Amino acid sequence: MNRLKHYRAKELTTLLGISKSTLYSWIRNGHFPRPKLVGPQTSLFSEEEVLAWSEQSTSFSQNATGRGPAFRSFRVASKGERE
Repeated sequence: MNRLKHYRAKELTTLLGISKSTLYSWIRNGHFPRPKLVGPQTSLFSEEEVLAWSEQSTSFSQNATGRGPAFRSFRVASKGERE
C-alpha cells in the first residue's frame, strides 16, 4: 500500500527556511496550499499539494506588493533521500 506523506507546519518551516507566521501568511494570501485538519489541534499538509506548489513556485518571485514567496526554488526530498 502506498501511503501519502504529510508534513506538519514545523517540518515545512524548516524545509523552506521560513517562520511559522510567514507560512500562515502565505496560506492566508493564497500563496501556499491549506493544511487539512485531522484532529482538534492537528493540521497536516499533503506532500502531493506541497510538491505541486513547489513546481509552480520554482520561478515565483516576490509580487509587486513585496509580499509572498521570494525564493527561487524548493524541492522536497524524495522518499529514498529521506530514509
